[in-house]
Amino acid sequence: MGEIAATCVATGGNGGVCSICGELIMAFVTYPIDPNNHAGETYEMVITPATNEANGVLGIYYADCFEKIREEVIPKLGCDHEWGTGVVTTPATCVSTGVMTFTCTLCKETRTEVIPVDPLNHAGGTYESVITTATYDANGLMGIYCEDCDKLLNTRVIPKLTGDKDGIISAASASFISIVEIAKNSRVWVLTFKVTVTYANGEKEVKTYSINLNGNNANQDGKYTFDKDHDLAGYTLVYELKGNGSNIKEFKLIMN
Repeated sequence: MGEIAATCVATGGNGGVCSICGELIMAFVTYPIDPNNHAGETYEMVITPATNEANGVLGIYYADCFEKIREEVIPKLGCDHEWGTGVVTTPATCVSTGVMTFTCTLCKETRTEVIPVDPLNHAGGTYESVITTATYDANGLMGIYCEDCDKLLNTRVIPKLTGDKDGIISAASASFISIVEIAKNSRVWVLTFKVTVTYANGEKEVKTYSINLNGNNANQDGKYTFDKDHDLAGYTLVYELKGNGSNIKEFKLIMN
């Protein structure tokens, strides 16, 4: 009879009689099932079908005992994409491009497109900066600017200063304007200049002043101390002017 191997589903064995004389050669010995001997065929079965959106899974099995040997990937199906209109996932601003995302309605695959810079989308906030300072005589103007691109977006009026100035407490930044003789050969010259003053209420203002100087010509140098009733009481103007002020050697305001 000879030896018969055991398999994953059947026992085996060895033994038998002589095929010629019929004499018993060896008593038949049975081999137990061998779970590792898969001698039969194999077959395939889909575990998870492939779709437009995802790969599938194919199982490979032994035909005798149905044990799974391995799994293989089934590629996802091809798709004639239908992208639709897209969704803005990152808006474009006045300084940066944006992103438009499209999703296929069939397989859910996505793609993106760049949205050009939008000069009208000032999304980064604003800041204010004074264009014209308000004074006691006139309104000022405040500019509202884009934080990202510094474009002027709007303006608002700064109301002119009101209330009691309550006296000048400091003065600085004297600037020469002109020096003109009152009348020909009068030897009296009007020196005009401007000064930044600070009031007791904290407000600042640029004020223009004029003083009379005596001299033979516009070449002037010296000091002018303001009296106690003047806005600039407590200060002295130090000046050195040549050629009607076209050449300023010195021009400053100092405290007494």
